Amino acid sequence: MDTESVQFLNNITSIETDNDVIEHLPQLITLACQKGQERQVIAQMQEMINESAIKVEQLCTDNNEAFNESVSSFHTVRDRVNQLQTSILELNNDIQASGRDLQDKKSQLKELHDAENNLNAYKENLVIYLDVFNHIEKAGSYFKEKRYYKALRLLDEISSTRLKRMSEYSLTKALVNSLSSSREYAKSLAMKDLHEWLFNIREKSVIIGSFAFEKMDERRRSWAREFAQDLQNINTRSPYSLHLALLNTVDFSPLNNEAIKITFEPLYTGIHIFSYLGILDEFQLSFEKDRRLQLESLAPKSLNQLDLKIVGNWLKAIAGFMIIEYYVLQRVPGFRTLDEVDFLWSSICDKLSDTLIPLLFQEQSTATIMKIKNLVMLLIHTMEFFNFPVWKLHGLCIKLIDAFGGALIYKHAGMFAETLDNDNYAPLEIKDEQMYCELIQPYWYDKKVDSFPVTMPFSKMCYECCQNADSFIRRFFMFLNDSITLAVEVNERAPRLFRRFIKFGFVNQLTDRLPRLGISQVAQVVQNFDAFEEPLLRMERILSSNKSITPMAQMLPENAQPSSHKATEMLEEISHGRKQALHQIFICINHKIDDFVDLAEYDWITTTPRTTVSGYLQEMLAYLQTMYMEILGGIDNSDKSYIYLETLDHLSTAIMKLITHPSVRRISSTAAAGFKLDIEFLESFAAKLPGQSIVNADSFIELRQSAKLLQAENVEEYMDADKFVRDFSRLDTSTAIKLLEKLLNNYSALPLSNDRPKRKAIEHVLAALRKRLAQEIAQAQAQGPQKSKA
Repeated sequence: MDTESVQFLNNITSIETDNDVIEHLPQLITLACQKGQERQVIAQMQEMINESAIKVEQLCTDNNEAFNESVSSFHTVRDRVNQLQTSILELNNDIQASGRDLQDKKSQLKELHDAENNLNAYKENLVIYLDVFNHIEKAGSYFKEKRYYKALRLLDEISSTRLKRMSEYSLTKALVNSLSSSREYAKSLAMKDLHEWLFNIREKSVIIGSFAFEKMDERRRSWAREFAQDLQNINTRSPYSLHLALLNTVDFSPLNNEAIKITFEPLYTGIHIFSYLGILDEFQLSFEKDRRLQLESLAPKSLNQLDLKIVGNWLKAIAGFMIIEYYVLQRVPGFRTLDEVDFLWSSICDKLSDTLIPLLFQEQSTATIMKIKNLVMLLIHTMEFFNFPVWKLHGLCIKLIDAFGGALIYKHAGMFAETLDNDNYAPLEIKDEQMYCELIQPYWYDKKVDSFPVTMPFSKMCYECCQNADSFIRRFFMFLNDSITLAVEVNERAPRLFRRFIKFGFVNQLTDRLPRLGISQVAQVVQNFDAFEEPLLRMERILSSNKSITPMAQMLPENAQPSSHKATEMLEEISHGRKQALHQIFICINHKIDDFVDLAEYDWITTTPRTTVSGYLQEMLAYLQTMYMEILGGIDNSDKSYIYLETLDHLSTAIMKLITHPSVRRISSTAAAGFKLDIEFLESFAAKLPGQSIVNADSFIELRQSAKLLQAENVEEYMDADKFVRDFSRLDTSTAIKLLEKLLNNYSALPLSNDRPKRKAIEHVLAALRKRLAQEIAQAQAQGPQKSKA
C-alpha cells in the first residue's frame, strides 16, 4: 500500500465523528480501487479496528467502578426524579384543577359581562323600538282619524332616522318593509275615502240639482212677476239681456245649505297623499276614470217613453254632477283641466239629446212635453249660472218646440175631427147680434149685418175651426211659459207649425171626408174653404209679423191687416183643399152623368126617323139644371163655370165613347140624323148656361163634327184641307176611321147596288186615313227613342 493511501487512511482514523468517517470512506474505497489495493486497505482497516477495540476494552476496565457508582447514583437520582415527578404531577393536577375552576369562573365572569353588555344594548334598542312602536301606534291612530298625511310623515321619519341606526337587526328590516307597505296602505285608504266620497256625491247629485233648480225657479218666477209686461212685448226687446239679469240676481250655495252639505276634504286628502307619494298623475287618472263611469251611470238604464220622474231626476243629477265639477275646478286649481270638464259636459248633453229627442216626437201629451221643457230650461239656467256652454241644450229646446208643436197638432187635429164629424154641412143661421159678435165678428170683420136672423154662406164648422186655430196659437205660445230664451225660436216656428197644423189637422181631414159626403155637402165645403181664407190668412200674417202673443179673438178690426189675394203657403193649402172639393163635385156629377148615359137606348141601325130628343138627355139635362141652380147656387160663378165646363166635357166624352164603342157595328143614316138631333139639343143647353167661357169652350164640337161626318153626302170632304179645318178639325184620324167603318157596314157591297159609289168613296177615304194613321204611329215611335236619348 503506497504512502498516499496510508496517509489518507490515517486521516480517516483521526476523524472523531462517525458521520465524517462515513463521508470520507467512499473516497478511500475509490482510491484503493483505483490503485488495486483493496485488500491492503481492508487489512489495514481491520487492524485499526482491532486496536480501537483494545482501547475501548481498556478504557472500560479503567472506568468500570466509576461507572458502577455512576449507575448507582443514576438509579438514586432516577428514583428521586420519579418521586419529584410524581409530586410534580400531583401538583400539576392540583394546579390544573385550580386553573380549570379559575377558567370556569373567568368564563362565567366574561359571560356575565357579555350578558350585561347585551342587556344594556338590548335596553337601549328596546327603548328605541318602544319609541318606534309608540310612533307606529300613533301613526295608526292617525290612519284611523283619516290624517293620512301626518301618519305618512311620522312613518317616514321613523324609517329615515330612528331605524337607520339599527339597520343590522332583522326586526329593523321587517319594520322597514312594514313601513314601506304603509305607503300602499295610505294610498288605498285615500282611494277608498275618495270612492266613498264620489259615491256619496253621486247619490246626492239629484239633491244638489233639485236644490239648484228650486232656487233658480224661485228667481225665475219672481222675475216673471216683476217683468210681466215685458213678457207680453217680448219680441220688442233683447231677451238675452233680461236672461242675464235673471242669472246675475241669483245667489245660493248648492253644496252648503239646509238641504245638503258637501265637503271636499276626501279629495284634498287624496291629492295631498298622492302628491306626497309622487304619484299625483295616477290619482288624477283614477279620478277622471271614476267620474266618467259615474257620468255613464247617470243616464237611465232603459227609457222607452217619457217618464217625468225619471227624466226629472236625470236632469237634476246632471246639474248636481256638473256643479261638483265646477267647484272642483274652482277649489282645486290644476287638478282638473277645463277640457276634461267640457268633454264630460259635451258627452252628457249629447247623451241627453240622443235619448230624449226620439221620445219627444213619440209623445202625444203636450203637458208632458211642457214639463220636460221646463226642466230643460231650469237645467240651462243653472248651467249658465255656473258658466257652462248651453248651445247643445238650446238645440234640444228647439227640438222640444217642434215636438210640442207636433203633439199640439195631433191634439187639435182630434178637435178638428170632432168638429167635422158633428157639422151639418149647411149654411149657418145667426139668430141675434150677440151670437154674431161671439162667433162671426172676431174672425170676419168685413161681414156687416143690419138685421137678424141672418144666414151665413158657411157652416158652423168655420167658426169652430177658427176658434180651434186661435186656441192652437195661444196654446203654442204657452210653451214659452215666462221663458225668454226661446222667444225668437218660437216666433220663427209659429207660422210654419200653424201652416202644418192647418194642412194636416184641417185641410187633409176635411178632404179625406169628401168621398163620404153628398154633392150638396161637398158644395158647402167649397164655400167653407172660401170663408176660411180670410181668418186663416190673417192669423198666419199675424204670426209672421211676430204679433202672435195676442189671441186672434182679442184683436180689434182696425188693428188687423186687410185680406190680400197674394199667394202664400197658407193660401195654397186652402186652395188645394178647395180644388179637391171641386174635384169631388166633378166626380159626383160625372158618376150621375155616366148613370144617365148607361140608360141611353140608341138604335143605330134604325130606318125610322126620330123627331124628339132622347129621353135620357132630357132627364139628365133637367138634373144638371137643378144641380147648377140650386145645389151649386152658393158657389162662386168662376167655380160654377169651371164645373160646367168639366161636366160638359165629361158628357161629351161619355157620348163619344158610346158611339165609338166596338159593340156598335154599323150606323144607319137615319140613326145618324137622330144622333145629330141630340147633339143640337146639348149645344142649345150649353148656350143657355151663364158665362161666355162655356160658349167659347164649345164642349160638344167633337160630337157635332162626328154627326156631320156620319151624315156627309161626300165623305171625301174629310180629306179636303179647307173643309177639314172648317168642319172636322177636332175629329182625329182614329175616331174618323171608327165612324167611317161603322158607316161603311151600313152600305151593301153588291156590284149592282145603288150604295156602291158611296161605299167605294168611304173605302177610299178609309184607306187614306189608315195609311195616315200608320205614318203617325211610325213617326211617334221614331220620336220616342230620340226623346229618351235626349
